[in-house]
Amino acid sequence: MKNKKAMELALSPGKSLMMTAFMLYMSGSHLNIFTISTTSMALLNPLKGILSTKNQFERFEVGTEERFWTAKGVW
Repeated sequence: MKNKKAMELALSPGKSLMMTAFMLYMSGSHLNIFTISTTSMALLNPLKGILSTKNQFERFEVGTEERFWTAKGVW
């Protein structure tokens, strides 16, 4: 059960990938505040996700010996 929930959590960042790509496409190539904010969001959100991997999977590892390496690798 915990493995299934951990994999659901691991796949969640990929679900927003198409939305981010669409937002970047629609923001255009002109320099304005919307383009800057969209680009910064597209660059910073994956970095924040990578840095928060341990915190995200900590709730699944409490009380078990499993470390969920597969789910962390997919994340």
